[in-house]
Amino acid sequence: MNVYRTIDDRGLSAEKRRLDAQAVAVWVRERALLGAHLLTRPGGRLLDLGCGTGATTRAIADAWPGWEVVGLDTDARMVADGPGVGRLRFAHVAPGAPLPLADASVDAVYGRFLMQHVPHPAELLAEVRRVLRPGGRVLLTDVDDRAVVFEPEPAALREIYRRAAARQREVGGDREVGAKLPGMLARARFAEVSCEVVPITGDALGLRPLLSLALGLKRQLLGEDEGAFSSLVDRLVAAPDFFALVPIFVVAARRAGGTENE
Repeated sequence: MNVYRTIDDRGLSAEKRRLDAQAVAVWVRERALLGAHLLTRPGGRLLDLGCGTGATTRAIADAWPGWEVVGLDTDARMVADGPGVGRLRFAHVAPGAPLPLADASVDAVYGRFLMQHVPHPAELLAEVRRVLRPGGRVLLTDVDDRAVVFEPEPAALREIYRRAAARQREVGGDREVGAKLPGMLARARFAEVSCEVVPITGDALGLRPLLSLALGLKRQLLGEDEGAFSSLVDRLVAAPDFFALVPIFVVAARRAGGTENE
């Protein structure tokens, strides 16, 4: 596993707030997707890969009491504040190291907004396949900035997207990973690969929360002042004719060699 982190200690508190806000904002939709595609059994062991602050990890443990949940992240600062008890625990893994789990030891793997940060996705997916039991399921959700819609599209906003994509490529990520996920899973020898695209609009989530979530990581990547980004969000929210849509790619698959009910 090799997930990069570009956030220094000064920006860590802001990044934790962004991740926690993101977890709350999308949880209702996320819970429905988890129930439909991943946590389809009454119990088992789930790996929440790239768990960040653990906010979603805890929500999963609360919503599915029959499951043991393990949260794993490459940034020890993220998981240091999240000690788990009972069915919930957190762990840190060094970038590039194998997942600290035995072969065929988990029933499900969840990676939310993770693959955009992974420099070598094939290596990570090989590890995911290794730790999954035969018949176990994987669910990946992520963005693809090529499919984002802004209407009308301000030049300043598109420039932020262009620069953030370039910066993420420099540090080892991909802002256009969403539509690539089905092919990645197929090449990693997963079976029954399916893809669903969930549109998140300003009308559904609220324009300000949607823009704040969409631009928060980009501001961190570019190392720019929060004030300029906040001013841009204010102008867009105030515009009566502005529309925003951020599609979330939801890709599910199964490790061949077993059935879900065994």
